[in-house]
Amino acid sequence: RSPSRVTSWLGMKDKARRNKASRSPSLLNSRAKMSPSRELEEDKYIDKADKILVQQKGHINNLKWAKEDIIDEITEIQQLNHEEKVRIRIILERQQKITKNIEKENRIKENYIKAVQSIAASVDEENSRKRTLEQKYFTPIIANLESNAQDLITRIAEEREEIETIRQKIQDVNRLVKNKGDELEDC
Repeated sequence: RSPSRVTSWLGMKDKARRNKASRSPSLLNSRAKMSPSRELEEDKYIDKADKILVQQKGHINNLKWAKEDIIDEITEIQQLNHEEKVRIRIILERQQKITKNIEKENRIKENYIKAVQSIAASVDEENSRKRTLEQKYFTPIIANLESNAQDLITRIAEEREEIETIRQKIQDVNRLVKNKGDELEDC
């Protein structure tokens, strides 16, 4: 990454000051005319200014690295957020398949009910046969279908709870992203 404009500007200013001090005849002449104590005092101020400049450069570099760390952290959080969204989509697709299976089971159940009702209504003499069919086929099949439907309904409820948990996680991640974004703006 390229250095920040502030760092570049400070570096250029420092370089220009040093070049001027080393090449400017008037500055060299004025320093030559100075008393040693005055020259020593000026050197102290220059050294102090150089130390402050180095400290400021270090502070700017620290801020730049902190900013880069926050950006990396936000990128990682956004990746996790994307993975959670993909997981929700997979769960929703699975739930749609389960719902279709329930609908299919219900249609089969309705067909069995219609078949039994048709047999029951066809002839009064077949009442005994109807009872036999109900006991032998209809009752176990319906019980089995109802059991399967109940299992599927239970699975959907569990999937919904999992989706809610993931949604909560996404909200937490989004809050974390917002907080990190605020920290980045503060930098």
